[in-house]
Amino acid sequence: MAKGPFLDDVAKLHHRDRTRRAVELGRAAHDGDLSAQATIADLVASPSPYERLLGLHTAFATRDGAVVVGALSDPSRTVRRKAAKMLALTRDPDVARGLGAIVGTRALRRTIAHLVRKGRLGPVDTFLHDATQAGAEPALVDLVPFASAELVAKRLPLLDQRGGDTAWTRLAARHSALVAAWFDDALRGKEAVD
Repeated sequence: MAKGPFLDDVAKLHHRDRTRRAVELGRAAHDGDLSAQATIADLVASPSPYERLLGLHTAFATRDGAVVVGALSDPSRTVRRKAAKMLALTRDPDVARGLGAIVGTRALRRTIAHLVRKGRLGPVDTFLHDATQAGAEPALVDLVPFASAELVAKRLPLLDQRGGDTAWTRLAARHSALVAAWFDDALRGKEAVD
């Protein structure tokens, strides 16, 4: 189905039904329908945010990471937010690259938290490992507690030096045993105070 007839078809539908039709288009493309693939490419490349959002909805079926990662830098905030929520659903092995494309600390935090809830710690660890090398921004350091215990253990010195209250609150909630062991080691290394 070409873009024009698809848009005419979904124009008279409610949001839920439009989304369902976009997912059906994505399924057809995933099954090898060249016309559906061309329609999706046209939607994703459209100057209209509405059409780009419909194109993004097709990724619910295709799990096309390139469409989702590309939408993370879309000019439309609505498209960017939907793409950030969909990032955890993609089969794209390079989800960490998508995290780097997210604009704004709040959006990045929400997306990382969503990935963690979906059990996608691998991309979160990869992104935070690379992003928290020497000289990391405090906002990125505050996201380290979302990572796996192994990465958090490696980044404890960084958290000690540059982590804010938010980082320590998250760390205590998510990795309490690690924090307790770290404090215990720190206290054992100190001299007794009279």
